[in-house]
Amino acid sequence: MIMNKQLRRNYGSLIVASILLLFLIATTTTTVEAGPSESEALKEAPSGMDLEDYFQLPQTFIGQTKNINNSATILKKGDTTSTDMVRMTNGDKQLASIWGRMATDDAPDTPYNYFDVTKEQTFSAWLYFGDNFKSSGDGMAFVVQNDKNGVNAISKSLDLGNHWNPQYGETLGVWAGWSYPEYTSDINQFASGAIQNSWALEFDTHHNDSNPAFMFTSQDNYFDGAKMEDGSTFLYKGQHIAWNYPAQAATYHRNMNIMNIYYDMKHNNIMQNLEMSGNDTGSTWHHFYLKYLPPDTGSTMAHIRYVFDDKNYDGSIRSFNQWNRRPRKKGTYLDIDTKNFKLKSGQTKLRWGFTAATGSPNVKPTTNAIVFESIPAVADISNNSSLYDITQEREILDYDQNDTADVNVNNGDKLEFDYDLNYNSGLAESGKIDTKIKLPQHVDFAPDDKGTIGKIIYHNKTVNITSSDLGQEVDNQVKINFVSIKLDSLGNDNSNIKIKLFGTADIGSNISSKVTNVPQAHTSFISSHYTGDVMSPQFSINPVLDTLKMTSAPSTKIQIQHSQSYEMKGTIEYEYGSPFDNDKLDLHTLIDGVDQGTSDFAVTKNSNKAKYDIIKKASSLSLGKHNITLYVSDDKHRFSNKVVYNITVDRDTSILRLQSEPEYKFQDTNQSQETRIVHRTGNWNLKVESLNSVWSLRVESSGLVNSKTNAPLAGGLVFRKDGSELPLKDNQVLLDYDKVLSNDDHVTDVSGKWLKDWGILLKLQANSSSGNYTGEISWDLTSSL
Repeated sequence: MIMNKQLRRNYGSLIVASILLLFLIATTTTTVEAGPSESEALKEAPSGMDLEDYFQLPQTFIGQTKNINNSATILKKGDTTSTDMVRMTNGDKQLASIWGRMATDDAPDTPYNYFDVTKEQTFSAWLYFGDNFKSSGDGMAFVVQNDKNGVNAISKSLDLGNHWNPQYGETLGVWAGWSYPEYTSDINQFASGAIQNSWALEFDTHHNDSNPAFMFTSQDNYFDGAKMEDGSTFLYKGQHIAWNYPAQAATYHRNMNIMNIYYDMKHNNIMQNLEMSGNDTGSTWHHFYLKYLPPDTGSTMAHIRYVFDDKNYDGSIRSFNQWNRRPRKKGTYLDIDTKNFKLKSGQTKLRWGFTAATGSPNVKPTTNAIVFESIPAVADISNNSSLYDITQEREILDYDQNDTADVNVNNGDKLEFDYDLNYNSGLAESGKIDTKIKLPQHVDFAPDDKGTIGKIIYHNKTVNITSSDLGQEVDNQVKINFVSIKLDSLGNDNSNIKIKLFGTADIGSNISSKVTNVPQAHTSFISSHYTGDVMSPQFSINPVLDTLKMTSAPSTKIQIQHSQSYEMKGTIEYEYGSPFDNDKLDLHTLIDGVDQGTSDFAVTKNSNKAKYDIIKKASSLSLGKHNITLYVSDDKHRFSNKVVYNITVDRDTSILRLQSEPEYKFQDTNQSQETRIVHRTGNWNLKVESLNSVWSLRVESSGLVNSKTNAPLAGGLVFRKDGSELPLKDNQVLLDYDKVLSNDDHVTDVSGKWLKDWGILLKLQANSSSGNYTGEISWDLTSSL
């Protein structure tokens, strides 16, 4: 038996060894790259602005029986950080706040770093939430407030002794808190522990969902515990971003069990199930911006939108559809009511800043930090980029944010990339701006004969961008060309900078190339008081397999009198014989270099050639010489050559023309037993223009008939003058004449001479039938008497 056991044991060892051998043979070695530690994350933070003295940090939060030190501290760039930042927390059971300095000691009455409810403004920053996802601290909040405690405003809770003391944990330093619920059963009293007269946007990295299980349990941990109707699914999930009014009782919902009272919180426009904390290399720092629009006149409703994770770690902007944003729909805003700030009469400026906390159950000590990118009160600067196709004479929109737009350019098109910076307001200049423009792919930015590839336009000067400003780097084995320039400081005296780069769409051979998508390219702006990023538009380049060609015939030089018409003739076709793939082209017209817009030019689909014969009145031009330029384009924005007609308009040697209206009317009248005259109504314009010509104007009428029955009117048109009356029906009557030859262009107002009872009138016989009557008048203008 002993031998059998030993053998069995050895046999089992052989099996295990074989399995291990097979496992080792089948396994390959994988190297996992660890994310950055907290110290590495702070040292390698994205670029931000210099903080100088723009913020205030209370040293201690004072309670009635307990104080808590403010864990926030400003870290200046140096050995431990690459840029100025605020470290809000770095441990457990901490409470933090930092507020914009409303005024300085040497100028207490001068506004400094504030939030103005009457101004449009944008706040942007990079946020860090620590390196632990599962057990992260509570998070941070962006706060705007009008609390009477000013910089000392902080979340507080009521203890057993009825004392208000600072409260960390899920309050995030701004929401109401509780220590012993039986002493805060009144929801209004509970809300009074929040920062008063405030609005907050929370970045909550810990899901607080535990209600007190025992009598007199002091546990502040249920703000995220609300459930759906099924009673088990959380209404608010995971790490999240949401907003509300901290001091409003309506923000909270009171719950009760047999032993305790506890509160959950309403989350407006929530972004949930986010990954804000953790040490993933690509998402250590998270970009955030908030845009605010002031209320309309007479209203208290302001408008906001906020975006999270719209940028990559290097500052390049992500695709629009990857942004976490509220509201989701582009160009829309959420409403917040400024009456909740309880502003005094004439007050427009509020305190703004961030709060933070740790200390909820089952969380680890956590570092939260902020890198400020732009602060409106310091330097409110906006940027944008655009693309203009010089060849197509139109702006090309960014496909990333306009996915139904026509963003097609053609191979060989001349392109202009524009980057604009605007200083809107602020207490400081931006400082010199280090600018790095990564050039879009598939565009040739070859310098002109002077070595220029673009220009910088200031209000008082223009600086050329030359080939010496070009550089190249390699990213993921892809060579990227860029322009590196230093811009003058933006400020009140230099409020706008325009950068223009000129290139040519280039995808190589039109024969072998395919439609090519050009991705966005990143541009960064870095200065002491402003850091910003912008992307060039995303667009497509199409190979050009054929081009339109216009040929004029017989001549482009035309001499014409002012009263005559001129004719422009020729043919349109594709250079290599391609058929028209549509039934129209766009005809572009310029007169003396001024764009007259486009009009449709009809062609026969699938035909190879079209003729054009355009007739225009010379009277639309002034006397003298003119250049009229014509060219066409198709739905693929392929443009023809330009044909220029040289038109010389001379003074007329003679003119004789009639100015009349297409319709004349008489007054409405009632049936009568007497014959009577009906007078004219409306516009009876009738004029003769003459030059070096005698003339006579005669008129005749076909008679009037009922428009429904076609029965003739008992009566008709007559012409009265100097006591005489002549019928017009089938009778040509002389209205006016001019027997004097004149070298001056003269207009005779024929109808203007008529008195009320003179000229053309309607004569009705007695008992004429009622109805609407119509007829025709024939004018006969001749150059004889």
